[in-house]
Amino acid sequence: MCGYSSSVDCVSGSLHGKMIESGSQDETLQIWDTADVKPMGEPFRKHLACVTFVGFTEESSAIVSGADDGTIHRWMTVLSRRISEPTRRCEDAVRNIVLSDDEQKF
Repeated sequence: MCGYSSSVDCVSGSLHGKMIESGSQDETLQIWDTADVKPMGEPFRKHLACVTFVGFTEESSAIVSGADDGTIHRWMTVLSRRISEPTRRCEDAVRNIVLSDDEQKF
């Protein structure tokens, strides 16, 4: 995957198979179109540490991401914009995130 200034640490696919997202040590994440393997829009740039986890919601309308600094972000997939302020849930790096059935709680 081109377009990063550092290595990619995590990758996740949407349930419908049309998108892949990746997170990097350069503190960004990117959505990719699986049909042509090209970036969909600009990278998401709000993390302050290496992105260590990325995942789509069930409908693929939102993304959750975690970083080395213990923060979790929620993003709107289409607009590449954060849904809410970051949440600090961990003292250490975020390696996995599980959402509640209503996708409102981590």
